[in-house]
Amino acid sequence: MPDPGAPRFDTRPQSGLGIAGFVVGLIGFLFGWIPLAGFLGTIGAVLAIVGLSQKGKRHGLAIAGLVLGLLATGAAVFWTVLLATKPRVSCPHIYAWDGARYVLDADPLSGSIFRAGESEDLDRLEHLALRDGRYRLRVANELDELDHLDALSLLVVDHPRESVVVPSASGGLLAVTRAAPPQRAVDGRGRDLRDLLRAADGRASAGSAEDHPDSAAVDPRRTLLLDFPRPAGERAALLLRAHNTRFAAEAFVDYLGAMGPGLGTLLHLAEGSSRYPYRQRLEDEMRRLGLTLEVRSWLGGRWSAPREVRPIGPAVQRSFAVPIGLPPGASATVRIRIDHAPLLWELDQALLGEGAPPPAPVVLRPALPELAAADGERLTLRRGEQLELELGAPPPPAAGLTRSVVLSIRGYYEFAIPGRGLLDPFAVWRHRSARDSLPRFALRLARERAR
Repeated sequence: MPDPGAPRFDTRPQSGLGIAGFVVGLIGFLFGWIPLAGFLGTIGAVLAIVGLSQKGKRHGLAIAGLVLGLLATGAAVFWTVLLATKPRVSCPHIYAWDGARYVLDADPLSGSIFRAGESEDLDRLEHLALRDGRYRLRVANELDELDHLDALSLLVVDHPRESVVVPSASGGLLAVTRAAPPQRAVDGRGRDLRDLLRAADGRASAGSAEDHPDSAAVDPRRTLLLDFPRPAGERAALLLRAHNTRFAAEAFVDYLGAMGPGLGTLLHLAEGSSRYPYRQRLEDEMRRLGLTLEVRSWLGGRWSAPREVRPIGPAVQRSFAVPIGLPPGASATVRIRIDHAPLLWELDQALLGEGAPPPAPVVLRPALPELAAADGERLTLRRGEQLELELGAPPPPAAGLTRSVVLSIRGYYEFAIPGRGLLDPFAVWRHRSARDSLPRFALRLARERAR
């Protein structure tokens, strides 16, 4: 007769599916810190649930497998959300009062990442209108970044109506007169782009991934050839309306994220280098990555050295001028070559005219001390914060003149580099050893999204 005081043991066998659920759930739990590996826990939890439904079996390991599987699944969901929520970064947004409402008119300082990358930028405000003798601006941070602004002013230029005053790619301002559209404009495939580039109408050209085979032996950059009638003056300027695409900003963030968030630490360490100044490092990296737009002119036997255009924020198109060297002699045609990474730049208009310095501008500065001068005393805007400014305008332009207002701003922005782990040395090595690595990465990304 059994002893009623003796311990009792459950002699039923463990559920086989419960054991499998425990093992798989445990693996998912142990490796849940690796993105997506935690979804093994989901499989373990499903096996454990089926094991719990089996009658006549012990369920201890099945219960443990269910708990571990759910924990691992939670980790997997966390990583999925973290990786899917990429920061949207670009630069501060400038809204201009057009007489009825605020209109997004500029997004300057693109590429000025981190303190040592601080730079000055110029952008023509096309929507700005007077209200009671004053100009009104709104500066807003609407992205996942910190904006640090050191100085802001308006350059007011009254000039003849037949000219347009825009920022120059080489710095300062240029007045472009009698600008004409191209007589011929083709891309590398021989497609006619004259109609697209004739007017600033929003019908922009960015190229396509299909035009660039996925081969290391093929140059990933896009080339446009433009022929213009020769301007009458001795100095010419190419008037462009262009900007980087939103896809360019996304691809850039993805590209940095492939190297891991530890890249941010490396960039901060590089800020203190006196042997290789950080601003120069940024310029070199933008050039090597293929972020710049290059403009050359044909000089009757060779192409000129490239004039480089730094990245331009994706929020709005920007009008600017590139000084052009004219070919010797009396050639009636000026040939221009534009190279850029496909999908990363959009060109809306290309005209060639006479270029000359404009009349001296009237400079308007805000009363806010942090923005009145470039003195290192910066104003910081966090995401969702904005600032409204009013600046008194000079008297209206004289008869026969019109007015252009150009934003002048100095500052930088910083953001957290996304990605998993800390730093991928292989991705860093691939970045350092390859030219045009970003355009190739962007083309692959575009092809993946198109599938």
